[in-house]
Amino acid sequence: MRIEIYWKRSDIEHIAKHGVRGEEVEEVLRDKHLFHWRARYKSVICDYFLGSSFGRLLIVIAKYDKKIRKFRIKTVRDANRHKKKLYKEKQ
Repeated sequence: MRIEIYWKRSDIEHIAKHGVRGEEVEEVLRDKHLFHWRARYKSVICDYFLGSSFGRLLIVIAKYDKKIRKFRIKTVRDANRHKKKLYKEKQ
């Protein structure tokens, strides 16, 4: 599954506030053990991606834009204990 991202400067600035670089997001989305699900984020259904990036386990929350056929990053955060366990079980 290839996931393409549409980056805006504001998205990069937002994830930087969480201590995450764009390269880390792209690494997560290339993870061969990537875990994906859909859920509500701020009243909008979004795609969640759980994966590893440079030794860090991150959750990327994105919304698919049908017009441009790419994902727009909403936010990124470090995985909590529960998600880390889920990821380890999937491997």
